[in-house]
Amino acid sequence: MLGLLDGWAQGSTDPQDRFFLAARGIALAGTGQVQQAREIADELLSGAKADGEVDAASVLVALGEGSQALALLHQAVQQRSARTLFLRHDARFDGLRSSAGFTQLLDSMDFKR
Repeated sequence: MLGLLDGWAQGSTDPQDRFFLAARGIALAGTGQVQQAREIADELLSGAKADGEVDAASVLVALGEGSQALALLHQAVQQRSARTLFLRHDARFDGLRSSAGFTQLLDSMDFKR
């Protein structure tokens, strides 16, 4: 996956968006490159663009840092980030599905099951 992402980035004229950066961070986490993945999560949070919390949280889930990811998701919900509308079905958050905190977060958004 990491090679595919890097190859795409080298041949593309598109700017690397948050989703691409998050995908790279998840791939890095999956290959044990924890420091690089954490740097991407930090970059997603420090960028000038809004909604970085959701993508940074996805990297943190891949790193096994569910409580930090959940805190960022709560922040995104409080800010009414449009990116939170897809949390119920976003596969990047499958690692949180069994968490009572994640279930409570979704319930607080009043999603219908």
